[in-house]
Amino acid sequence: MYKNIKKNIPKIEKYLTEADLAEFLNTPQGDLKKYNVGFGTMIRLKLLTPKSALFKKFSQYGFNDKDEISLEIIKEFHKCKDGDAGDSPQK
Repeated sequence: MYKNIKKNIPKIEKYLTEADLAEFLNTPQGDLKKYNVGFGTMIRLKLLTPKSALFKKFSQYGFNDKDEISLEIIKEFHKCKDGDAGDSPQK
């Protein structure tokens, strides 16, 4: 599951300006939920369509709520960009 997120990092990066990305990376992990509104909406609309491989992969693991999925993607994206991606389970 997390490998699928990493494959989509180039697409996800396009949803943030350079300034927004810098602010995002300076956000503590515990405060990332605030990004699930604008940034998360873009992820849900563009990457989590019912036929997308990413959505299907999350569904296989019991995730069906797109809000919950987009928040997981945001958290993993933050870890990847922050260099801590090795802490996530490799599903």
